[in-house]
Amino acid sequence: AGKFLGDIAGGGIGWAAAGGGTAVHTLVVSLDGQGAAISTGSHGWITAPFSGTIQNWWIVGDVSGSIVIDLKRSGATIIGSGNLPTLTSATSATAAANGSWTSKTVTANDVFNWNVNSCTTTTYCSLVITYQ
Repeated sequence: AGKFLGDIAGGGIGWAAAGGGTAVHTLVVSLDGQGAAISTGSHGWITAPFSGTIQNWWIVGDVSGSIVIDLKRSGATIIGSGNLPTLTSATSATAAANGSWTSKTVTANDVFNWNVNSCTTTTYCSLVITYQ
């Protein structure tokens, strides 16, 4: 079924399935190294306005490079030994949030922190986490 961007139940904007299916929500962060490789460490916070289960992640960089990003809630990783959003000598990558993630559950108003574990060459990237 098709999806459209618009107002969804509970307020806010998100991807909704045509015909009233389950909405797909996104958490998006853009990281900018200001012309240099993006620095390691914390790069900000975002609040999830809706509850759901994390499904996938996508990462896109400006140049072929490598970056590893962790997603934390209350100071602890929710990915654990799972597949951290990672570029490896590439400009884009995607993967499903697999069963080895410590937690894929999102509760409305959860606050997440984006943490760069390592980076070489990538000077700008965007990371999208989808949940439903």
